Amino acid sequence: MSQQQAQMPKPYVRTKRDEMTFGYLPEFVPNDLVGNLKGDARLYTSNEVYDLMMRMDEGFVGMRRSVIDRTEAVRQLILYMPATKLVDDVLYFAVYQRAAGAEAKLKDGFSIGFGGHVEQIDLVSHYTTDEQGRPVQVDEVPSSFYSTMNSGMRELSEEVAFFTPEGVERDLTVEEMMNYIGSRFGMRQIGYEFVAEVGEEFITRSLVNIPDHAVIMNGEPGQGTIILKEGVGSVAHLFREVFQAEPRTSLKRADLSSNLVPCGFISDRDVEGKPGHVGNTHIAVVALLRVDSDIDFRVMEEKYSTIGWKTKEELKEMHARCEPWTQYLIEHLDGLEEIARTQCFTTPPEQAQVAVDEEQLAELANKGAVVPQEELVGDETDSALQ
Repeated sequence: MSQQQAQMPKPYVRTKRDEMTFGYLPEFVPNDLVGNLKGDARLYTSNEVYDLMMRMDEGFVGMRRSVIDRTEAVRQLILYMPATKLVDDVLYFAVYQRAAGAEAKLKDGFSIGFGGHVEQIDLVSHYTTDEQGRPVQVDEVPSSFYSTMNSGMRELSEEVAFFTPEGVERDLTVEEMMNYIGSRFGMRQIGYEFVAEVGEEFITRSLVNIPDHAVIMNGEPGQGTIILKEGVGSVAHLFREVFQAEPRTSLKRADLSSNLVPCGFISDRDVEGKPGHVGNTHIAVVALLRVDSDIDFRVMEEKYSTIGWKTKEELKEMHARCEPWTQYLIEHLDGLEEIARTQCFTTPPEQAQVAVDEEQLAELANKGAVVPQEELVGDETDSALQ
């Protein structure tokens, strides 16, 4: 082995839980942020959430997930997003269930919170303004507020699909299958016919080698015919063989015209300090996600099951079977409903609030930029940056 070969670094092989996770050093988290440290949620205005996170921001740090989960040195930030919609003036919450194989403390629990950890890909810088008042990023100083909001959009894209009735999967029609097959072979027009036997005259001209099926070009350019053996061949079978896929449309995700409105914090920290207790190492930022009335959803992770949309009264009946953080929010459902109705589904011009639009956050993630402060933060919180 040459000296050069001996000095070559070994390729890094990423292992489970190698990602960086971010949160606050405990001493930067106010003791009264949530209230009952044994398990509670506290609701705030979106301006207050922003202001509190700005105050805690100096203690915003990151650590490898495999390490941070084993120490109480950092309170990992989780964005916990209940999705809401208003139908005939009734407010509904999206509910799913963590199935067998999920985290032990949350197994089989019902949940109204989507989201997860803040990771390195979610980091968004703070910003200032230049002499012309244009936003300028502050190098190497990530914002805990914007990074946490940004993480929610990524987690949603990974965990859940929102869709309209038109976006549901369905079987392709015969005409649609034929059009796909025709496009595959450069045919603008294609028909089909059944024959008693797909004989040699079709097999030699066929563009596919599939028993009892043939695709042939007609005399006119861009025109063709699918030949099928009667009682055996089918357009659907041909489609499967050509594309190695079922003849179905894919689930089409809806473009959410929604706002993400931060409205509180959750903690279930145990005052006795049980090792590894989830609340000793995590703190959740609550943000309501608005979706339109005709939107449905499906959780995408195998360990989760989609339950559906539930009213406030139905959630109260499910309280005992919910995971802890959802239980704490159920105890504040009247406050959540007021926030949803006043901030998610209406936007009074006189009310200052931090309303983070999904499209803006997606743009942040793509460009690594920060939306100008005046677009996201009301006058009341401008002083938080001074």
